[in-house]
Amino acid sequence: MNYLLGVVGFFLSSHCSCLYIDLTYSLSNSNSYFPTETRFNFTETTALWTNDSYFYSSNTFKTSEHMGTHLDAPYHFSNVSWKTDQIPIERLMSIASLIIDVSIQCKQNKSYEVTIDDIKKYEPINLKKYFVILFYTGWTRYWSNQTAYAGPSYKDNSSNGLEFPGVKDETADYLVNKYNQTLVGVGIDTLSNRCTRIPDDEYWTLLTVVTLASTNSSANNPE
Repeated sequence: MNYLLGVVGFFLSSHCSCLYIDLTYSLSNSNSYFPTETRFNFTETTALWTNDSYFYSSNTFKTSEHMGTHLDAPYHFSNVSWKTDQIPIERLMSIASLIIDVSIQCKQNKSYEVTIDDIKKYEPINLKKYFVILFYTGWTRYWSNQTAYAGPSYKDNSSNGLEFPGVKDETADYLVNKYNQTLVGVGIDTLSNRCTRIPDDEYWTLLTVVTLASTNSSANNPE
């Protein structure tokens, strides 16, 4: 049995009409995972008709909090920053999104890192109030193939040998410095954004990071 985690809706205007985009992906025991984290494990505990003639189902699952489509609170890499329950609700609901497509670059280079020039192609960014940037790398094709998704040289219980696209440090700095009043998060469809930052870096302090494992195999993909 699979589980779905959340639905994120992004309003396209200030009016009532909106488009809801499902960024979730079904979780199962075969999903790709970060090698140092606990894999998703689902156990069907009970599924039967009781003596009182009603059906009863109960299940158990164990997983890392960094599995599938998920949100990394700033606290993930900064002990002075917000935990998930401390993030203001207005930064999580009815916010605009900008999708930056770097799938061609990533197809040519599996370790591609998003550059400032990639961002500038989409500027000026005229989104009101809060918004998130979603990086589309095209890693869709590798979902549920752990070796291809994490990298052919990956090893369990280690972060060595990982190979997938991410975001350059200087690009993160550029986003924080230019959009720190309105940009509330970045998302990517790989295992991590891969910024090699020190734990209390400003980038992690200001931005909420969303790992969009769901876009890896969603019907909403541009491919």
